[in-house]
Amino acid sequence: MIDARGHFVMPGFIEGHGHFSGLGFSLVNLNFLNDRSWEAIIAKVEERAGNTPKAHGLRAGAGIRKNGTACR
Repeated sequence: MIDARGHFVMPGFIEGHGHFSGLGFSLVNLNFLNDRSWEAIIAKVEERAGNTPKAHGLRAGAGIRKNGTACR
């Protein structure tokens, strides 16, 4: 605690922040950014599907557009 002796003190804020949910999702989402073929993408999906309980489902992250084309 600082005694300002009755003077007004305005705290300084450094606006550094993190998107922790985004970081968490990036760790569990499938990432296809470095994949160069549909076969590589399918292999990742099949591997993850084999290791994921059905109730949890799969999440595709970076690398696939909503129309199904790969981002490059």
